[in-house]
Amino acid sequence: MAIATSRVGRQPDRTTLLSPYSSIIKRIRAVMAARRMTIEALVAEYNGRRLDFQKRHPKHRFDRMHRTSFSRFLNDRFKRQHIAKLIAVGEILADAELSEMLDAHALDDPRTFDPSRGDGGRFHEAWIEAEKGAKVLRGWAEFLPCSFVPDEFMRLHHRALLGVFRPDDEGDVTALIQAFDEIGTINRQRFTRDRKSRPERFVQIMFDSDFEKIQNGTDVYRGIPVQVRRDCLKHLQELLDDQRMGVELKIVKARKRQIRLCHHGPDNAAIRFDTVAVIDNHFAFRRNYHGDLEYGQGKDFVEMNAGVVGEL
Repeated sequence: MAIATSRVGRQPDRTTLLSPYSSIIKRIRAVMAARRMTIEALVAEYNGRRLDFQKRHPKHRFDRMHRTSFSRFLNDRFKRQHIAKLIAVGEILADAELSEMLDAHALDDPRTFDPSRGDGGRFHEAWIEAEKGAKVLRGWAEFLPCSFVPDEFMRLHHRALLGVFRPDDEGDVTALIQAFDEIGTINRQRFTRDRKSRPERFVQIMFDSDFEKIQNGTDVYRGIPVQVRRDCLKHLQELLDDQRMGVELKIVKARKRQIRLCHHGPDNAAIRFDTVAVIDNHFAFRRNYHGDLEYGQGKDFVEMNAGVVGEL
C-alpha cells in the first residue's frame, strides 16, 4: 500500500552525537585556560569542598573526583552524574558568564525515568504541560508513533521490541510492555480526542528503510500478521489525509550505513536512541535502546535535540 508522504533529503553518512552541556563545558575549559588553572588544582579544590557542596545541594551527589575522570568530563564524555560536578565547578570558578549559563540551562534537566518502574507520572505531566498552546511537535523515530497506529498494531509492536529492549532482563519484560502499552494508549486518546490541547502540527520523520520494514513485514514486524499491518497503513493514510489533524510524515532517504542517534555514556560506550522529539523550542524527550526515557526543558538539552531533528 502506497502512503502519501513527503520524501526529503539524503542522510549524511555519519553518526550524530548527542552530547549535553557542551557549551558549558567549553566555557569551563576557556576560563581554566585564561586563569592558567590546572586540572589538578581544580580537582583538589573540588574534593576539599565537596561535603559543603553536598549540604547546599542535597538533590545531587558529589562523589570524589580524580584527574582522569575530570579530563574525560572536560572532553565532553558526559555522564548523568556530572551534573553535580558542573554545579561545583561553576562555584569554584565563580565566572559571571559561566554562572549565567548554568542558571539558564536548568541543571535538573534532563530527567530520566524507567517505564517498567512505573514512575512516568512526572514525564506525562511535563509533556502535557509543554503541549499546551504549542505550535509544532517535531520528532524522529525508528517506528511510527503510537498516536499514528491502531491499538492492536501498537501492542504487537511493543511485544516485538523485546528483542531490542533488555533481551536478557526477563524480570522487567512484562512491566515494560504494560508500561509502554499504557503510555501509547494515553497518548493516542489525547491525540485523537482532545485536538485543542496538543500542538497544531505533528511532523514525524522516519528513515525509508524503517518504514519499508512495516510494509514488508520484516525485522521487528515479521511476527505481526499481514492484515494487522495493512490495517495500520490504511489507518495511517486516513490520518494523513485528514487536514484537521495537522499530521505530516516525512520519509527520509537513508544510505546503506544509516545514521543512528547516540551519545557517549558510561565507560565511553555509545548509547543509541530510537526516538527523539521536540515540542516547539521548550521541551524535548528521547528514548534509548534500554527503554529509558529522558526528558527536560533545559536550554542545551532542547537545542541539542532540536538540532538533531532539524538536520534530518
